[in-house]
Amino acid sequence: MRQYKKRLYIDLSWVNPKSSGGGHYASKKITNTIIKNNEFHKNFEIIILGRREYFQKNKFSKKIKIITIPNFYPINFLLRFFLLLFLSNKNLTQIFFCPNIYMPIFKGNFKVINLIYDNQWKYFPEYFSYIKILWLKFNIFLTQKNSDKIICESKFIRDEFKFLKKKI
Repeated sequence: MRQYKKRLYIDLSWVNPKSSGGGHYASKKITNTIIKNNEFHKNFEIIILGRREYFQKNKFSKKIKIITIPNFYPINFLLRFFLLLFLSNKNLTQIFFCPNIYMPIFKGNFKVINLIYDNQWKYFPEYFSYIKILWLKFNIFLTQKNSDKIICESKFIRDEFKFLKKKI
């Protein structure tokens, strides 16, 4: 088995195959781009984190390792905050790619990249619970503070998150 010096973790544990419309689309688009790029396979061990039901609906090459995260939301959310502590390996260069607005509290020796693809909760708050909006605002704060790089899917989204400018 090949020994890599770099690991790329792609976190899809937040994607709900039953109800994640845009999130599911964005994660598939980005993940497929990374997975189909042979340069990534030459340089990185690729590991995808996701819920069991996600992996039942989506199949990946045997080159890619899979880590299954619990389907139970409260455990899933808590685990995401501390996940990088469990995965940290100081002997490797590690990148954590999250195609969403959330950020683990402790990032250890990881470089963290976030993808922001929408801002629906700002324009349609009636479709989001108060707790969900607080959750999103808290994660934007963490992303601003701890993310190494932020990718915005469009110019509109980049303009919406101007306060993140130094990382975009």
